[in-house]
Amino acid sequence: MGTKRAVRRKASKPAKKKRAGSGKSKLNDPTIFEDDILEDDGAISGDVADGTSYFESMDSKYCASSKRVEADDLDVREEHELGPPAKGMEVLKDHYTQVFFPRWQEILKSNVSILVTGLGSKYQLLNEFARQLDGPADAPAVVVANGFNPHASARLLIKELLALTPSASRPSLPVLSSPIGSLVRALDRELDKKVVVVIHSIDGAGLRTRENQGALAQVASECSNVVLIASVDHVNAPLLWDDHLWHLFDWCLQTASTFESYAAERRFSLNHGSHAFVKGSKTATSDERKVRGAMMLLRSLSTNAHGIFRILAETESAGVTEQRLFDIGRSRFLTTSILGLRSILTEMQTHDLIQTTRTDEGTKISINLQPNQLTAVLKSLD
Repeated sequence: MGTKRAVRRKASKPAKKKRAGSGKSKLNDPTIFEDDILEDDGAISGDVADGTSYFESMDSKYCASSKRVEADDLDVREEHELGPPAKGMEVLKDHYTQVFFPRWQEILKSNVSILVTGLGSKYQLLNEFARQLDGPADAPAVVVANGFNPHASARLLIKELLALTPSASRPSLPVLSSPIGSLVRALDRELDKKVVVVIHSIDGAGLRTRENQGALAQVASECSNVVLIASVDHVNAPLLWDDHLWHLFDWCLQTASTFESYAAERRFSLNHGSHAFVKGSKTATSDERKVRGAMMLLRSLSTNAHGIFRILAETESAGVTEQRLFDIGRSRFLTTSILGLRSILTEMQTHDLIQTTRTDEGTKISINLQPNQLTAVLKSLD
C-alpha cells in the first residue's frame, strides 16, 4: 500500500507542473531534476538522506554559481563619462542663452527680482547673462557680487552702488557705518540710472546672516532703480527668508540646472577666504591661529561691533576708556546705550580679543593683538 501511494504522488507531480507551465520543460522530469540539476549546483550530492554532504558543502566561504557574467555584458563607463555628456551640456547652455536670457531681461525690466535655482554651479551662466546685459548702449549698469566670498557683506555692496551715483551728490551721502535704512534711502534718492545686481550664491557664507539678508531685501524693495538676479546653491537656502523677507524680495523663481561643478566657488574660497594669509598651511603658528580666531569671532558679530573694534584699533597706542569709547561710538551711530556697548566688549573680552589696563585716568580698553596681527584682522574686515 505504501508503494502504491508513493507511485501515485510521483505521478501527480508532473500533472501539476504541466498545468502551471510548458509540458516540454526539464522541470517536469523528476529524474532530471534530482540527478542533474541538484548535482550540477553542487549544493546537494552524495547521500541526501542523512544530509551530511549538504552541510559539508556549505562549510566553504562561498558557493560559486554556475551562471557567470561575462565582462562584455557589463556597461562599464569611465568616471569622466558619468553625468551629462559634453554635447548635451552645450545644447543646454544654448537653450538657456536663447530662451531664458530674453525672458530674464523682460522680468528685470518689470522691476521684479529673479532667484535662479537648480543643480550645478550657476556662476558661468550668470556671468554670461551679465555680459549680455552690458552690451547695448542703453543697457543698465551691472554690478556683480560674489556671495560665496566670506568677506562679502550687504554694506560693501551698497557702497559699490553708491559709487554709481552722480559725483556732485556724493559728499552728502551717509558714511558706510550709518544704519542700513539711511543708506538704502540715500541710494534710492541719489541713484539716477537702472542697475542690475548679479549676486552669485546669495546663500553663501558672506551673506547668509540675518542682517545681510535684511539689508538686501530692503535694497530690492525700496530702491526703484535697483533690481536683483541671484543664485542659490544649498538645498535649504529658502529657510533664510521668513514671510516678511519673502515679501520684500518678491522673487520670481527660475530653475536653470547646469550640472557644472563648483570649481569657481571652491577656488575663490581657497584663494580669497578668511584664512588666505596662511596660504593653506596645515601647521599654522600660534600667531596665525590667534588671528584666525579673531577673524572668526568678528565675522559672527554685527557690523556695529566691527565699528567698535575699528575705534579701538585707532586708539591702539594708548587705549581708550569705556566712556570715551561710548561717546565716539554714539557719534558714529554704532551704539545707543552703554549696556549695548558693554555686551559687545564682554563678547570680545571673553574670547581674549581685548584687554583692560588700570591707569591714572581710569580703566582703559585696548586690543590684545600684535601690530602685524591687527593689520591682518583689519584687512579681513575691508
